[in-house]
Amino acid sequence: MYFYNFEDYEALFDLIDYSRVQAGLFFKLIRYYNLKSIDELYVVCKAKRPKKEHVITSNIDSHIARAIDLLLYPKKELIFPVARFYGERLKAFLKANSFEVLFTKDLLRGEPLIYTIDLIVKYNSQEALKDKLKEFYLFDRFLNEEKGRLEFLSKRGHIFNLYVANPSNFGTLFFILSFKESLLEKLRSIFPGYAFALNGIEYGGKVHTFSKEEEVFEFLDMQFIPYELRWDGESIDKAVKKEIPQLVESKDIRGDFHNHTYFSDGEGYLEDLVEISGYLHYDYVGVTEHSRTQKTGNGINVIDWYMERDLIEKLNRDISPFRILSGLEVDILGDGGLDFPDDIIKQMDIVILALHHPEWGTLDPNEKIAYGMRSGLGSILAHPKDRYWGRKPFFELDLSYLFENAKRHNVALEISSIPDRIGFSAEELKEGKVSRVKFAINADAHAPGYLKNMDIGIIRARRGWLTKEDIINTYTLERLREEGFLKNG
Repeated sequence: MYFYNFEDYEALFDLIDYSRVQAGLFFKLIRYYNLKSIDELYVVCKAKRPKKEHVITSNIDSHIARAIDLLLYPKKELIFPVARFYGERLKAFLKANSFEVLFTKDLLRGEPLIYTIDLIVKYNSQEALKDKLKEFYLFDRFLNEEKGRLEFLSKRGHIFNLYVANPSNFGTLFFILSFKESLLEKLRSIFPGYAFALNGIEYGGKVHTFSKEEEVFEFLDMQFIPYELRWDGESIDKAVKKEIPQLVESKDIRGDFHNHTYFSDGEGYLEDLVEISGYLHYDYVGVTEHSRTQKTGNGINVIDWYMERDLIEKLNRDISPFRILSGLEVDILGDGGLDFPDDIIKQMDIVILALHHPEWGTLDPNEKIAYGMRSGLGSILAHPKDRYWGRKPFFELDLSYLFENAKRHNVALEISSIPDRIGFSAEELKEGKVSRVKFAINADAHAPGYLKNMDIGIIRARRGWLTKEDIINTYTLERLREEGFLKNG
């Protein structure tokens, strides 16, 4: 099957699934520009021709270009969402062929950068697994084979490692591989009479093997450690004392505050956000277009905002008890002021502050953020570190000063679910938690499907030890109002 003689359907469909941009938009671009390959699509989107030539009204072309670069072009290192995407593809293929498969190592822990895509397979026959892997649609060639491990290269230049575990020792191998090597050393120091190895745990003159990982924790009399914490030595200390908190989970999330539509630079309608939010079982969704000085983001003016607010109020009457929150992503200007009149901002349900242009004016960017927070009008600070993978930071963020002001002025800090946006590290989130800062996990959706990226933000939050109490979009509308994050809704 060929659409306008496009050459690589496998890559195109993978791109659609990964990017979460509507399939129809890709076919619109392919037809309009008579594209024949992914490379041609990349060139067109990288140059932002669709936006410049009014084929589309949003900035989604630049998002597509970044997705092509990260997903389809060979890289020595992968960002976690890309590695997980390919891991899920292989996992689904093997499960369909009756193999039991789990992620392991960096992929299991949600490490930001991943060099090999590691999975563990419960199976007795390595040869049978080897034969089946040759049928995987991305398989290119084997790079290495040894007892208990197969390594192969994909057609897109990514390296897959598969650890093969006998069912009787699957739990042991999974446990050992799931921790960073430094944490295994810590385990050995805490349990000096135990020898931890891939083939079993030696203790009391006997090698103990386990078919389930839970049995290992019971054997060691430790609390189960969430996978996302197995980078941090503190997790072992707390597991021994049985003091690991219940981390935030997908089921805790009640809504998403930061989203765009055709009113600014989104590629979707208000109704699309409502539909996807219903699929995700949300109670509310925020609509926060760009403000007027954000020209590249089709920033809206006061009249536009009132028009959208009126539409939202009409929709809310039809979809109650679900609620659309009317707000704005308000730019912080060069002098620290806000890019909309205060009296208009005070009418909004949710107000997201954003420093898109730290280079404007002479004021230090950290002070601009502080000025914006001191206004008392903001609910959330968007993407505080504000850069994408492969780009240099615009300025040096003073974390201590940021946390101090966020706490003092009751502004939650955003954890972005955009796959390639660099946000807080796990260590920085831990520091923010200690400072008693609140966070909001947001999709920053520029297409309705982006809302489904929430799980990326949740993994990032869990790596920083965050619980539902730390995340304001686990709160009900009533609690958001009581705590001052919801201004008028």
